[in-house]
Amino acid sequence: MIQDLSLSRLRQIIKSHFKQKSATELYQEPSVLHKEACESPQDILVQALNLKQQIIFESNATHGFIKYEPSLFQALVLHIVETGLQDESVRAKLSPLLEVASVTDEQLMERANRIISE
Repeated sequence: MIQDLSLSRLRQIIKSHFKQKSATELYQEPSVLHKEACESPQDILVQALNLKQQIIFESNATHGFIKYEPSLFQALVLHIVETGLQDESVRAKLSPLLEVASVTDEQLMERANRIISE
């Protein structure tokens, strides 16, 4: 029904329809991510990595708005995982890897899975 609908206008309509959050809103979301004490360490890690991907997508998709540096994403993920882990023994075993800024998502998942299986 809308004539001459541009791609950016269509994105805006779809975002508002699905109530998609901006990169800034997503970046502030970690404070509510680890409130569920019953979540497993893998759940916390997957949520953090998912949030990271959403922020990257939103940050790159917004034109002229706030852009977040990739190093901030990594620091955010590591912080979410460290503060979100309820099990002290899992946190202690994963902690050395969480201090390495260059750790990959795959390395985090592999180590977390290995710690849980032990």
